[in-house]
This record gives sequence, C-alpha cells and structure tokens, in this order.
Amino acid sequence: MGEGNAASPLSPIKVFLADDHPVVRVGVKAVLATTGGRIEVVGEASNGLEVLEFARGSSADVYVLDIAMPELNGLQTTVKLLQLHPTTKVIILSIFKDKALVKSAFRSGARGYIVKATTTDDIIRAVSEVRAGRYFVSPAVSEHVVEGVTNPEPPGDSDRARKPLTPRQKEILVLLCDGLSEKEVAFRLGLSYNTVHTHKHSLMQRLDLHSTAELVKYGVRMGLVAVEPAGPPDPA
Repeated sequence: MGEGNAASPLSPIKVFLADDHPVVRVGVKAVLATTGGRIEVVGEASNGLEVLEFARGSSADVYVLDIAMPELNGLQTTVKLLQLHPTTKVIILSIFKDKALVKSAFRSGARGYIVKATTTDDIIRAVSEVRAGRYFVSPAVSEHVVEGVTNPEPPGDSDRARKPLTPRQKEILVLLCDGLSEKEVAFRLGLSYNTVHTHKHSLMQRLDLHSTAELVKYGVRMGLVAVEPAGPPDPA
C-alpha cells in the first residue's frame, strides 16, 4: 500500500540524483527520460552536502544516492535527509551487492537498493515502487542476500574479524569508507599522502583484501561505515 502525500496520477515523480561520477548521472537521467514525463529529474549533486543544500530549499519525491559519495556518504546523507523531510523516499545506488551494505542502507532509512549494473526497467520500477511507499531491491541483490542468509560466511571473514586494527588504521579505514580519496584522508588527518598510502596498503595486506571496494565492504561488516544516529537536523 502507498503512504501519505502521494503524487497526483498526472503529476510527475520528482527525482533528485546524486553521484560523484557525472557519467552515472547522465545514464540514470537518460533512463528516466524514457518514461514520457512520468518521472522528472529536478536536480543533481556530486556529494552528500550538495544533496542536503538542495533539500533545505527545495523538495523531491525520491532521492537516488550513490553509496560512496565524498563529504557525506549515501547512508549518512539518507539519515540527514530524513531528519529534514521524514516522508522523503531514498534509493541507494551502488556497485556493491554485499549483504552487509544492503542491511546498512535499509537501517539508515532507505526504501530501495539498486546496483549500477541493473537493467533500465529496474531503475524505473524502483523509483515508482519507492514513491508509492513500497520497498525495492535489485533482483541481483535480492539473490545475493538470500545466498548470504542460506550459506555460511566464508572462513576468511571470521579470520579478518579477529585481526585487530591499530587506532590509526581504523581512522584511515573509516575515512576511506566515507568516500574520501587517499589525498583527502591525508589532508584531513594532517599526514603525508605516502603515509596514508602505506597504511592503506598495509591494511589490504593484513586483511587479504585487494581493492578499495573490498575495504569498504569490510568496513561495513565491522560496523566502521558511519551511519549517524537520528537527531535534530542541521541548521540551514
């Protein structure tokens, strides 16, 4: 069943897109443009702060947010958006199919989770379903979640969980999970780029991980990706 504030059947669904890769935004806009005006893109952003800036002065029915944006990641942005506009609907857009990330997305308040390799029909369906008050998950993700529930975690996951990180390693990992580049992490922590790069390389070797994406998934599993608790919205 749908929820309150439903749009008129003749009113287009207003969508706001946020992804730090312009080509992704262009692609999603092109897909939504095929609906013949049923879905209208009313704005776009490259990071979480720009999303909140828009939300303070305007409105959209559905926000489609990349999970790994800079400044504020998609999960943090979702929490803050819902503080500003509790009836807002959010869809998380991600390259990751990891079960832990999907759980974190819905815990943050998102109503949908779609992977970037999804079909064009799935993107349109996601927007329509979420706007109507329902939940939507890409079929590829739902299959992955079911597999994760029915099959035990790989031994490597429990082995990694037993390897404690140093405070500095944890600090760097959290910032990388928040979408910051190595240069941005170095600036934030007052370290040299080489120091941050060395720590990241050491982390990947220690945890037997082979990409930043795998580091992000590990950070989510260990509860290191920040999803800020609900509280009063930031002042405009």
